[in-house]
Amino acid sequence: SDYSSALPDLELDDEIDTMHVDPVTDSAIPIQRTQSLIIGSEQEAKPVIVDSTAEVLVIREEVLKEMEERKQQVRDTKAWIQNGLMTVVGFGVMAYLQTLEAVAGGQ
Repeated sequence: SDYSSALPDLELDDEIDTMHVDPVTDSAIPIQRTQSLIIGSEQEAKPVIVDSTAEVLVIREEVLKEMEERKQQVRDTKAWIQNGLMTVVGFGVMAYLQTLEAVAGGQ
């Protein structure tokens, strides 16, 4: 090709002799050419494009449902931790008040 002088020209040229003369037998042997990968891939059956919109919507709904379940789990965990902390604080306040009452009442 005319665009790339650094790369060898891999295009077929009809003027090139495709016969090779074997010096031992002095007979002409045809040169074997390999097929390009592009030619092979063009001949392969192309995959059928399926309308995947319905499948994508189903997957989207599943993901949204899982996200909502995860958010609910996080909310439940936060509520459990908050209830536990409030119990500890309430117990501490009650202990403080009882200690304060005992110290003040004993005078």
